[in-house]
Order: sequence, then structure tokens, then C-alpha cells
Amino acid sequence: MNRRKSKNCQDKIQRIKSCQQGFVYQEEQKRFFYPMRTWIRGILLMAFIAETNTLSSPLSNPLQAPSEPWNTASLTMNRSSRYASLKTSLDPAFHDSDPGVPNDAKPDGVPSHYTWYESATQPGFGNHPPAGWHAITMLGHVYPAQGWKTWQAPNTRIQIKGAETWILSKSTKTWKQVQKTDRVAGASYVADFAGDANQPADIRDESRNGGGISVAVNNGYLFHFWAERATMNPTDIAGVYAKFEARLVKANPNGVDDLDSARYIASAGADYWRNHHVQWAADWSNNGQVAGGRFKWVARHWKVFAMTTMPTEEIKKNPPPLNF
Repeated sequence: MNRRKSKNCQDKIQRIKSCQQGFVYQEEQKRFFYPMRTWIRGILLMAFIAETNTLSSPLSNPLQAPSEPWNTASLTMNRSSRYASLKTSLDPAFHDSDPGVPNDAKPDGVPSHYTWYESATQPGFGNHPPAGWHAITMLGHVYPAQGWKTWQAPNTRIQIKGAETWILSKSTKTWKQVQKTDRVAGASYVADFAGDANQPADIRDESRNGGGISVAVNNGYLFHFWAERATMNPTDIAGVYAKFEARLVKANPNGVDDLDSARYIASAGADYWRNHHVQWAADWSNNGQVAGGRFKWVARHWKVFAMTTMPTEEIKKNPPPLNF
């Protein structure tokens, strides 16, 4: 009887010990495996978020503006060897007229057979305007990119300033600035320029926001702009360089920031004119193209859009004394 009771007590004690050991084991599992499980869940969640951001990020968008390699530090380091006469922290974009370099995107509403649909327009008159013509002006174009709708960034405008034109003298081998202004004129033209149809553009003064103007551009149209015509000597031209600066700004400063959703492209060019006063003629008897630059993304930071009649390597050896 006593042995049986003793054995029963021992069995109970063994069961209690087993339960205690099981409890301790479970507690050890919790201390080790629960944090491990939480850590693994955290990693999986981070991976999911990263994948989601990649899919929704503009970087996966074929219309995403590429990052810009140019910066003030790199320019300062290389100025003596690259562009010794320049006083600028922006890329002067001498390469914008390089033949065959494709546009960053195709301009919306432009027929594919237009010469500037794919890349920079090659020189028209180049350094040889018609005899008797004595005027020149820079010009520019801003388009929505093909495949993108402007309602996707309704609070975005394009700010433009720093219009300049320089002419390299054939006789003196020196550059002369013939145009410099932040106040360009322009209009909203139908995208393919059919019939030269245009209407007043939505232009806003930006003199208190870095200078120049800003415009709103809608699908089916472009903003075509120019500076007041300048005088030139048609027999003394060895090179022409024209540029402007542009960036994206908010239409309503207190509104949503949708600049990174915007897909606008711009290009620079220049025209020779018979004189300062003649109007455009449908037969192109009063003006003609000097040359044109390729279309590049407009971004939230200032960027130069340019054209030149000179090969890139040639203008680098003797660049205009830019200061912007």
C-alpha cells in the first residue's frame, strides 16, 4: 500500500517535472523563435514594399526623365580642362545638336515624318544665311511627351528664362552676344504647326520666382516662343549658339507637388529673318531655320536647352563666354 502510494507520488512528481520542462521549453521557443518569426516577417514586408515601389516608381516608366550627370562640383573640378571660359554651374548643352542622337521622348502630336520627330534638326542655313538677310532670333519649343497626358500633372507649369544667342565672328574668331533676355514672347500652337494655327498661351510672370515666365501646355499643342530679333552680319558668321533654361514649377504653390509625374520635353533653335519687321510668310520667304537642338526632359531643376551650328568638339575648343 505504502509502496503503491510512494510510486503514485513519484509518478505525479515526474509528470509535474515533465510539465515544467515542457513549459520551460515552450518559453525558450518563444524567446528564440518569436523574435525570429517577427524578424522574418519584417524582411518579407520590406521586400514587398520595395517591389511595390519599384513597380510604381517613375524609374520603371519608359517616359521617366533620366538622372543628370552634370553638377556644380564636377564642373568646378574640370573647368580648366573642359570649358575654361565658362562661368556656369549648368551644362551648356553643346551636344544638343549632335546629329543622330535621339530625343529623350517624341513630341506629342507631331507626325513621324517631321525631321525633328526623332532627333535634333540638322542645320538649315547653318552659318550661311541668305544674302540680304540681317536679323536672327533664338526660339524654343515645349511639348508634352508622346504617350503622356497633361491631366496626370495638373499642378505643373514650365518655367523659362535665360534666352541667349551668340555669334562667332568669321573675321575675328571671337564670340558676340546678340540676344539676352528673360522675357520671351510666344503662343500656343497646334502640335504639328498646321496652317500656323495658334492661340494666346497661358503665360505667368515668374520674376519673383527665379525669373522669366511660366506656361501651361496641353496635349495637342506646344508652346513656341522666341526673343526679340537681333541684328547680324550675314557674311561674318563662323558659328551660332542659342540657348534657354527651363524647369518645372507648381501652378499653385500651395497645391499638390506633381512635378515628378510630369513628362514635358523642350528644345532650342534659331531662325534667320530678312529683317526686324517682316512677318512670317507661308512660303518661308521671310525667315528660315539656322539649326535645332534635340528634345530633352524638363525637370524640377534648371537645365539648359541649346543648339549650335558647330560640331561639339569644335565649340568646346572655343566656347562662347557664358555666364549663368
